[in-house]
Amino acid sequence: MNTLTNQRALLIGGGLIGSSVGCAMLQAGLKHLMVLDTHSDTRRQWISWIEDKPYALTLAEDLSALGDMPDDEAIRAFDWILLAVPESATALWLTDLSEALDTKGIQLKDTGAIITLNSTQVHLAHVAKRLGLASCHVPVHPIMGSEQRGFSKGGPMAINGATAVVGWQHEHLEASNLSSASSTLPANQLEGDVAHLLEQIGFEVQRLKPSDHDMYYAVTSHLTHLLAVIQWGLMPKGHASLEPPSFAINRRLAQSDAHLWSQVLHANRESLDTVIKSVEVLLREARLALREDTEKAIGDFWMSCQKQALTHMWRDEIDAIDIRIAQLLSDRLQCAKAIGREKRDSEMPIVDPTRENTVFKRVQKQVCKVDQVAVKQIYQRIVNESRAVQGHA
Repeated sequence: MNTLTNQRALLIGGGLIGSSVGCAMLQAGLKHLMVLDTHSDTRRQWISWIEDKPYALTLAEDLSALGDMPDDEAIRAFDWILLAVPESATALWLTDLSEALDTKGIQLKDTGAIITLNSTQVHLAHVAKRLGLASCHVPVHPIMGSEQRGFSKGGPMAINGATAVVGWQHEHLEASNLSSASSTLPANQLEGDVAHLLEQIGFEVQRLKPSDHDMYYAVTSHLTHLLAVIQWGLMPKGHASLEPPSFAINRRLAQSDAHLWSQVLHANRESLDTVIKSVEVLLREARLALREDTEKAIGDFWMSCQKQALTHMWRDEIDAIDIRIAQLLSDRLQCAKAIGREKRDSEMPIVDPTRENTVFKRVQKQVCKVDQVAVKQIYQRIVNESRAVQGHA
């Protein structure tokens, strides 16, 4: 992938997230950034920030600015198109952007990588698929740690090791390519390049399937904010001095921007509704335990919740191990194919019992005695599959 010094980006939305990502890209050496933002105050803040800096920046109010671009700055020249607008507006912006490009005879899927800097990964994946952008769209959720909005709350320092969650979609996308100004990239490679870009500008990158992403943040963020508002409303008035320190966090969440969080919760309503249904079941069980009027009943409920959390933790660990195993098995099969071609060219037999026994003994030495039989059975299947791919190489 080319360095940022050879690349151009179009950023739609220059507030908290947009300014953080856009400014960081410029500081990392981006050749040119075009920012579209409908708020004149935000554009003035960008002008103030850049006035003493040697960066190539173009500011405009809306997509009509694309029609004024000379041929050498055509939209195809953008390596990155980033949408940092409210979740509720993202689909509309993507549609408007597609229509604006139609006037230049350009399809949106023929431009650079399209990154939506939102949190509703499944929803945006569906929008991108409907617009025919599945192969060039990567959803990203920057975890900026702020309940506020606006340019003044952003900037490159706002990133400073923050986490960015990349929607890891390639396992459910059809094999298709992205035609961009710089390269032709398979979908999974595109996601890897987006992750690399985010790391270049200071993010710690995590990858999640869109469905896992939505459920995780429904539990850890969206439900937390909703419960904070409920708790705040239930708290007896006139006793603020008695608040435990831990509740200060909940009070801060409850006082977050109501308009912002109404948009977030609405956009994430499906995953949040699923989580609330699970919470309702657990709360009913908690009420039943309380009504039994014994410490044991309450303790049993508490321990049950802890055991469920531990089970999820171990399953998450298994999922991560499975991904590594699948990747290594794919690498092993590729090696087996190469060996198969060599055997065919040299007229050597596919089956090599001596080599296979050596493999079985070596892998069995890597595990405790109680697991050796299972490991040999697993490797017997792996060896059988390797024979098959060698025979067809």
